[in-house]
Amino acid sequence: MKNELRFLAIDGFRPVKNDIDYEIPDFDKVDLSAIEERPGAYIIVSQGQHFPYPDGESKIMYIGKSDNLKKRLSRHYKNYTDVCEFNHPPQHYPSRYNYMRAFGAKVYCFYTAGAQASKNLESFLIEAFAKRYGAIPVGNGARSFRC
Repeated sequence: MKNELRFLAIDGFRPVKNDIDYEIPDFDKVDLSAIEERPGAYIIVSQGQHFPYPDGESKIMYIGKSDNLKKRLSRHYKNYTDVCEFNHPPQHYPSRYNYMRAFGAKVYCFYTAGAQASKNLESFLIEAFAKRYGAIPVGNGARSFRC
């Protein structure tokens, strides 16, 4: 399993295929052609910056979900490129895009399996992250997982 995703091993997480279903190695050169229009969750990781959390450091900056991963990641990419076009990014963009602009980003995608809902998969990922690091990722603004 990829080093930045090792926190998932604490709960015995097993992706559908191999270590990850799909990885976008560099958000600056995004190619969404291999992403399927399926439900799932995704993890946005900094290319170099480690963020401090109460129980350690992690490159993970955001965990999200969608019922159509390709469409959602396309919107993330559009917002990211919009923020990159400004010298001083507008305040109305969520902080995750400013983190992506400052530190670079890559994305790991996980598709749901069987009848699993994308919200349940996202909740599992955020919960596992919070158990390991003592907080939710810096780019997640709401506590959207079960306690």
